[in-house]
Amino acid sequence: DVIGDWSSDVCSSDLDISREKAALEVSKNIIRAQQKNIDSKTWWLVRDNMRGQAYNMKANMLAINQVLDGAAADKAGKAYKEFWKEIDQLDLACKTKELALAQKEYMDVLDALTKYEATIASA
Repeated sequence: DVIGDWSSDVCSSDLDISREKAALEVSKNIIRAQQKNIDSKTWWLVRDNMRGQAYNMKANMLAINQVLDGAAADKAGKAYKEFWKEIDQLDLACKTKELALAQKEYMDVLDALTKYEATIASA
């Protein structure tokens, strides 16, 4: 066959990681869109949006982390843990309805997300 079997030229793990990265991008956009909900003290919506993304986002991040090697995998693992620690802190601030604390924790979440992104840039 002249065209050949193109699928053998494409590594399935590359396709899986592309899917994981695309799904992670959707979640990151939702996380990054929470400032207005925090500023308007729409606590339930912030918490709902975070919880709604958590399961898929964790799965996406862990799958991406698995394709990294050595030091990159270690850095991504640490950045992953830091990000979810910050998410927990934001959730607590929203639960207690403390605006200034929630705004601070949200900035910490965004910072941790940016750091995670930097660790997986090579994946």
